[in-house]
Amino acid sequence: MVQPKPSLPQTTSTLPQPAPLWRWLLAMVYDGVLLFCVWLILGICFIALNPAHTVPWWVTQLILWVSSGAYFIMCWRLTGQTLGALAWRLRVVSVVPSATVLSVKQAFLRYILAVASLILLGIGHVWRLFDLDDRTGYDRLSKSRLVLVSKPAATTR
Repeated sequence: MVQPKPSLPQTTSTLPQPAPLWRWLLAMVYDGVLLFCVWLILGICFIALNPAHTVPWWVTQLILWVSSGAYFIMCWRLTGQTLGALAWRLRVVSVVPSATVLSVKQAFLRYILAVASLILLGIGHVWRLFDLDDRTGYDRLSKSRLVLVSKPAATTR
């Protein structure tokens, strides 16, 4: 009599659903409005502290760029969600098997590449329209992915 082979345990690794394009765009608008407000406050503080305009213009630009980077890198590193992503139920996750949130290196690389993509007429963003996994160019290069967060289970009272 032939013994049947024991079946291997069924492991279904369900990958999170990629973020829909419309949610991604609305989250970017939300974060853009937030950053505009932060830049406005920083600009007012900078003018108040430098009324004679003795500091070169590029220092102001550098401060705005660094403050934006700090916001995105901190959010991606700690929770994977900016305020815009939180509002639209999106999260940036690492595609590295041993990690779920981005490492500092991944978050920094993602920010630098996203900014470079914007400077280059959004080429890294347009990449998402043709990518089979719905990932941007900077997502691919930083080994990250933007996913849709499932709705929390409804609680009954």
